[in-house]
Amino acid sequence: MKQTLLILAAVVFLFACKKEEDPTLFGYSSEIDVGFFNSSYLMLADGNILISTATTNKLTLLKITPTCIKVWTKQFFIDGTPNGLRLSSMLEDNGGWLYLFGTVPSNSTSDAFLFKLNSKGDSLWWNNYPNSQFNSGKVIVKSTDGNLVLAGMRANYYTNKGEFCLAKADTMGTVLWHKIYERDCLPELIDMISTSDGGYLLTGISQIPGLGFEGQYCVKVNSDGQKMWDKIYPASYVSHLKTLEASNGDIITTGRFRENGTDQIWLLKTDMNGNEKWKKTFGKAFNDEFVYSIIENDNGNLLVVGGVSSFNTDTVQAMTFVASPDGDSIRTKYFGAKDNAFALKVFKLNNTTNLLFGRMFTNGVTKIFTNHIDANGNFIP
Repeated sequence: MKQTLLILAAVVFLFACKKEEDPTLFGYSSEIDVGFFNSSYLMLADGNILISTATTNKLTLLKITPTCIKVWTKQFFIDGTPNGLRLSSMLEDNGGWLYLFGTVPSNSTSDAFLFKLNSKGDSLWWNNYPNSQFNSGKVIVKSTDGNLVLAGMRANYYTNKGEFCLAKADTMGTVLWHKIYERDCLPELIDMISTSDGGYLLTGISQIPGLGFEGQYCVKVNSDGQKMWDKIYPASYVSHLKTLEASNGDIITTGRFRENGTDQIWLLKTDMNGNEKWKKTFGKAFNDEFVYSIIENDNGNLLVVGGVSSFNTDTVQAMTFVASPDGDSIRTKYFGAKDNAFALKVFKLNNTTNLLFGRMFTNGVTKIFTNHIDANGNFIP
């Protein structure tokens, strides 16, 4: 009997110590080069995924199913853009119309552009917004009345500083109002969300000329673009910020936090008035953690996805990170090391299932992949 118990204990121990196998990523070798910059990803109302990217003078769109089967591809060559387009954001409205928003070179400076297409990816019209309104287009969202809200930046050549800009436009791209938010610093806009009070939250970073990096910078405005507050959240350096409004009305921002030469996961929680509740960082020694997307699960936990690069092994792999509503780490999962994978976006499908989208480089070929994961970042067969 004693011998049997010892054998059972050994089996349990070995099972507990068994390393979780790296899941197989099934990818699609596409003609579109999905990157970390100049690319945007959108889940459409029909459940498919739209991917867009910009290179030099070309915009490429790829529509795929959730299982990485191509639906269609479109390419558009834009004249007069030798320095390259910069694509930042996409939107689908209730009618299925698609809008692409970004930056286009213009003489010695740059403008923002808005490109409208139908649901099949056919071009309808293209609008440029001059540098008196925008030098760069960053984010597009829907307003509650069915119009478009465009967020970007503008250079102030008189003060040699940058400014956050916001415009409301109708579905033909005509500007209804335009606002500028000045601050005695050098801000960079990274993200914007619409909030449950009908307003908008612009999130970025701020630097003080001659003094260096200041921290995360947020501007809250009402539905008419009137500024309600702006605040700085000090940090040695943050970037690649993504923001969401939690189910209880609090604001969560994630991104990369850099200190002592390494990147870690940054999480900041505030209330709707910008009052800080907590801020935390997470990461392992000798690793760089890269964050690209965040959602809130139905239980209030936060699911962050991205990638990690190890200094010791010189490997790159995808990452899912789960934190509690109080910012406590619950679980970190790494996968796709053999494929040099990065998770670029997570889409919430229902209470228990999310769709993970990313890119990998395997056998000399760049591919995109999709996989279903649960609320804890575990792969669903």
